[in-house]
Amino acid sequence: MAYPIGLQSILQISMRGTCDGQEFISLFYYLLWAGNVPDGAQTAEDAATAFMAGGAAGNAYLPCIGNDVVDIQCEAQWIAPSRYVKVREPGGPYAGQAASATRSANIAAALTKRGDQASRHSIGTLHMPAVPDDFITNGLVSAGGQADYLNLALNLDDILVPGVGIELRPVIYNRADYTNSVRITNATVQQTIRTARRRTVGRGS
Repeated sequence: MAYPIGLQSILQISMRGTCDGQEFISLFYYLLWAGNVPDGAQTAEDAATAFMAGGAAGNAYLPCIGNDVVDIQCEAQWIAPSRYVKVREPGGPYAGQAASATRSANIAAALTKRGDQASRHSIGTLHMPAVPDDFITNGLVSAGGQADYLNLALNLDDILVPGVGIELRPVIYNRADYTNSVRITNATVQQTIRTARRRTVGRGS
């Protein structure tokens, strides 16, 4: 049964895959700013499709992932104020498009997301898993890696339009008060490679 979604709701889009037996998840958040959404599941699927389209963030994500990762799924889920069932983008699974395979499953790169205000709620980090071998030079992101990560960073502030009149704005998700999630206005690439964070055994980044 179709369910309606109200303005100021948060849509989470995840890129989920496995690298050397470690599951990784990269999360992107969007706030429903405008439009009528009578069917939340369909709009979530349409948003995921728009996210993976040419020139969008999901499409720019794939060249940043080692070419040995071949099972990346894109999923969308309304998470606030109410949590609904995930829907899967129908075009997947996707493969990493980097020229080289992953260096190691336990390292990651990072992109810093920012809003316009100088506050702790106006900054966030997107951890990038499955770092390609040729993206690393002496513990730093190589020039080629910088170029691909920068291309993704430049797409992180793009608005998604999954339907006529519907506008989803990219935000830094505020879990304590989702209605005050800050819109992303720019993003930059951090220079250093870091150890990937793990929450449980068998899961990474």
